[in-house]
Amino acid sequence: MQTERDGGDGRVARRAILTGGAGALAALAARALGSAGTAEAATGDPVLAGETTTANAPTIVSTTQKNGTALEGYATGNGGTGVYGVDSSPAGGAGLYGYSGSGNALYAENQSDARAAILGENFAAGAGISGASVGGYGVVGGTTSDSNAAVYGTNSGAAAGVLGQSATGYGVHGSATSDTHAGVMGDNTGMGAGVTGSGPNRGVHGLSSTGVGVLAEGATALQVNGPAVFQRSGLATVLAGSKSVQVTGVSLAAESLVLATVQGRGKTVVQQVVPDPAGSSFVIYVNKTTADTPVAWFVVN
Repeated sequence: MQTERDGGDGRVARRAILTGGAGALAALAARALGSAGTAEAATGDPVLAGETTTANAPTIVSTTQKNGTALEGYATGNGGTGVYGVDSSPAGGAGLYGYSGSGNALYAENQSDARAAILGENFAAGAGISGASVGGYGVVGGTTSDSNAAVYGTNSGAAAGVLGQSATGYGVHGSATSDTHAGVMGDNTGMGAGVTGSGPNRGVHGLSSTGVGVLAEGATALQVNGPAVFQRSGLATVLAGSKSVQVTGVSLAAESLVLATVQGRGKTVVQQVVPDPAGSSFVIYVNKTTADTPVAWFVVN
């Protein structure tokens, strides 16, 4: 039986040659056109370099190698990205998600002196980088540098460089084990204050169990604008006909000084004050009294 491919003498028919040539040219043209753009593959198709794969199930790459990497991305061009993740879901998801049961969910390393290992940018009003924890620190910064901070905040606008907030605890807590450096340091190279505290009850609270609660140093060590209240001060009354009054319940040290002055006009004057540090008291002596006489007292040191 004679076919179109077989002319009877083993030769391919001219029509078949022309038809096959046209098909081959069409295939070559299709490949050329496909290479000019990005082709798409569907679920179940292999993931090919330079192509887009759209699937309705996860694509999983895993490795059993110790300290191995399941998936690596490299970019050798300037400004390139090794791995790029995008989330375009209406409800909002994650462009890149990392999980680890016992290690770091996401690890970044950089050897540049001018660039960060992780850079977060938000072109809306949200945070550039956000950290959250159910039982630990939300964000931890660490460094071994002698001149750079573990956490650094900068703001080119008028708001704060670093802001700390807490519902029931400290908004910002600074801690140090140094004998010469503070737990919190405020520095201002302009004319403003290095540290400012504001509150409806206390603006600044200094506390020390063994040393100085607040230490003021400077050309003017302390400036008070407004009334000043001191715990170790008060008013004692020398009764009429008496020449002394004892004040108790006042913490005194050997170097404490008790100042006393009569309030009001008259001939009564304070003659001396005798402190008793062991008894947490002191006695104010006056020359005479013809009526109940108030005496103001103040303890320093």
